Amino acid sequence: MKVPMGVEWYFGCSNESDREKRRDVVLSSYSILKVLKEYLENKKQTLSMREEDYDVAAWAYLQAHRNGRIDELDRLIKLIGSAIDHDR
Repeated sequence: MKVPMGVEWYFGCSNESDREKRRDVVLSSYSILKVLKEYLENKKQTLSMREEDYDVAAWAYLQAHRNGRIDELDRLIKLIGSAIDHDR
């Protein structure tokens, strides 16, 4: 499915010319972005809680930290996906 490129890619662009240049750079980086997205998706899978993690008294803080990391990885995966799946 083709999706619009995330607006985050245009951060710091002050005019249409800057946005077009940024778009060209991002879209020309397709191969490396695809590798990076795959890496982040794999990294996300490694963050699940293990049974022995619950033996630690502060397990709830550990879970909250992991949830935050997963949330940030999801945001990056979505952003990169918006460039990979962008209508070229």
